[in-house]
Amino acid sequence: MNPLSALDNPFRQNIVADAWRPAEVDVPEIHREAFETCDRAYELVKSGRMSRSVFLHGPAGSGKTHLLGRLQKHLTQTRDDLLPCIFVSVRLQTSPRMIWRHVRRRFAEDLLRPVADGATQIQHLIAGRLAGMDTKKRSTSNWLQWVRAQPVRKTEKFEHNLDQLARGAGLDHELFQVLKNVLLDRHRNDARNWLMGDNLTESSRKELGLSEQPPGDLDQETLAQEVILNLCRLAGPGRPVVLCFDQIEALQSHPEDRDGLFRFGQVGATLFNSTDNLLLISCIQSALMDNLKSAIRDADYDRITQEAKVLNPLTYDQAVRLAACRLEAEPILKKLRAEHPDSPTWPLETEEIKTLFQSRPCPARKVIAACDTLFEQARGRQVPKIDDQTFIEKEFQRLREAALKQTPPDETDENLTHALPLLAEMIEPTLLPSAASSGVDLLVGRSSRTVGLVLANHRNMTSLAARLRRLEEKPPDLGLSRLVLIRDSRLPIKRTAKVTRERLAGLQAKGLRLVQPSIQVLAALKALRTILSEAKSGDLANAGVSIGPKTVQEWLAANLDESLRVFFEDLVGSTTVASEKDTDLLQDIAEELEEHFILPLADLDRNLGHDSLERIEDAVRRHPDRFGLLAGPPSVLFLYAPPDLSSGD
Repeated sequence: MNPLSALDNPFRQNIVADAWRPAEVDVPEIHREAFETCDRAYELVKSGRMSRSVFLHGPAGSGKTHLLGRLQKHLTQTRDDLLPCIFVSVRLQTSPRMIWRHVRRRFAEDLLRPVADGATQIQHLIAGRLAGMDTKKRSTSNWLQWVRAQPVRKTEKFEHNLDQLARGAGLDHELFQVLKNVLLDRHRNDARNWLMGDNLTESSRKELGLSEQPPGDLDQETLAQEVILNLCRLAGPGRPVVLCFDQIEALQSHPEDRDGLFRFGQVGATLFNSTDNLLLISCIQSALMDNLKSAIRDADYDRITQEAKVLNPLTYDQAVRLAACRLEAEPILKKLRAEHPDSPTWPLETEEIKTLFQSRPCPARKVIAACDTLFEQARGRQVPKIDDQTFIEKEFQRLREAALKQTPPDETDENLTHALPLLAEMIEPTLLPSAASSGVDLLVGRSSRTVGLVLANHRNMTSLAARLRRLEEKPPDLGLSRLVLIRDSRLPIKRTAKVTRERLAGLQAKGLRLVQPSIQVLAALKALRTILSEAKSGDLANAGVSIGPKTVQEWLAANLDESLRVFFEDLVGSTTVASEKDTDLLQDIAEELEEHFILPLADLDRNLGHDSLERIEDAVRRHPDRFGLLAGPPSVLFLYAPPDLSSGD
C-alpha cells in the first residue's frame, strides 16, 4: 500500500483569501524585505506619533495577501498581556461610491474579533487606554481582566472611566454610547450593527441610548469617515492602527474605469492626513501601478506610497524551500521523508519543480498548485483537469449558495451599488454616474430612456419617510423617463408606518416604480460581483493560473442567471412589475410572516382584515420567491427561506 495514500495533501491550500486566516506554513525568507519594510514602518508609527504608508505590488499569485497574513500573525501577538496594535484588513470588493461605508463595516468586524487570548481587539484597546490614564499604574493585564469582567459586573466606575476616556479622545456621542453597550454586552446585535453602519429601527436606537432618528446633516459616506477617524483617535498614541487594503482592482467596473482608483487615492490620503497613529498598507497587481498613478492626484499618490515594495516571483531555490516546508509540516510525512535525505522535496521530483522555471519566474501560487498535482501523482492518483469554463461555473454556484445563507438586508445597498454597474455592462445599457445631489443613487440608460434608481433599504421608518418626502418635494430633475425605488423584499413596511406607506403610495401614483428583489436575486448579484472582484485582483485561479475578468465576464453574460435578467428588466423596462400590484397587501403578508413564520391562510386573512382569501392566495402565488403555500385543508402560508443546498436534499 502506498504510504502517502492516507495523508492529507499539504499543497491543497494555494490561495490565502483573508489576512486573518494566514497559511499554516510560512517561509519567512520569501518576501522578507517587504515584510521587514512593513515592520519598520510599524515601529516608526508606534514610536514617532506619525502615520506611515507602504505599498505592495506584484504579479497575480505572488503572495500579497499571504504577506498580510504573516504580518497580522506577527503584530497581533499579545505583548505584556496587551495587544500592541489594532489590525484591520479590508478587501475592496465594493462600489467606489461606498468605500468609506465598506471600510467602516470591515473595521467594526475586526474590532469585535477575538485575538489569541480570547479578548476582542476593542477590549484590548479600551484596557490599554484606561491603563494609560491610571495614576496608580496598575498593569495593563489587570485592566484587561477588569474590562472583560464588566458585562457581568456593570459597575458605575467603569461607565465613569469610559466617559472620561471618550471626552479625552473627543469621541462622537453616538459612537461613545454604542461602544459602552458593546463593552457592557448590552443590546449586542444592535450595538454591533450600528458600529458597522447599519440603519437601525427607532426602537433599536432608543435601546442604545440614541435619538430615534439618526443625524440627517451628513451623508452616509461622511458619517462612515467620521466614525473611522474617531476609532483611530480612540486607539491613541503609541498604539498603531494597521489598516490593510487588498484587492484595490475590484473598485474598477471596467479596465478603463478611473473613478474607483481616484476615490481610493482620496480615501487613503484622507486617512493618512487625518491621523498620527496609522500604518496604511495597500496591495495591487504591478500591472495596474501606472493606471493608479495616472488616475489619482500626485499628492494622494505620495501619501499612500511612502515606501513601495515589489513582491517578485519565486526563485527555484525558494520554490524548493517552500515545497520542503509544506512537506515537513505533516508529522507522518516528515518521518517518511527522513528515509530520503538526498531528496529535498521527496516524494516530489525536484526536476519536475525545476521545469516550472524554464521559461520565466514562477509565482508562489503556481508553484503550490504544481506541487499539489505532483503529490497526487506520487500517491498514485490522477488529477483531472478542469477547463476554465467549468471552473467558473462551479465557483459561481459555490458563491451563490454561500450568499443565500449570508446576505443580510443590511448589505443590500452595497450589494446593489457594486453589482448593478457590472450587471448593466453585461446586458446592454450604459450605466451613467449619478450626482450626489440628484436624489438618485444610480442612473441606467437604455437608448433615449434614462432610469433613476433610488435605494430605500432603511430599517428606520422615520428615515425612510424623510427620504420619500424629499423625493416628493424635490423630484430629481435629470430628464428621467422613470424613477425606480428598490427595497429588499425582506424589509416590509409595517402597517404602523402609516406616513411612510402614504408617501410611497403617493409617489407610485405619480409614476414611481417599486421593485423588491428577492434573496435569490440578491445572492446571485453578490456571487456575480464577488467572482468578478476575485478575477480582477488575480485571485481567481484554476490550477494556479489566474483567470482574467474578461473570461469571467464572457461566461457570466452567456450563462446569466435568469432571475437577474428579469430583475434588470423590472428596473429598466416599461411593463408593470409583479411587486407593484397590491403593494400594501404584500407588505402586510410579509410583516405577519416575519413575526409568525407560518400561518393558516384563514388566520392570516383574519389578522389582516382583508375580505378575500382568493386575493391573498393570488398575491402569494405570484411571489414564490418570497412566500410558500401548502395546499389544505387548511391552506398554510410560510415565509420562504432558501434551501440548505449543502445538505444534498
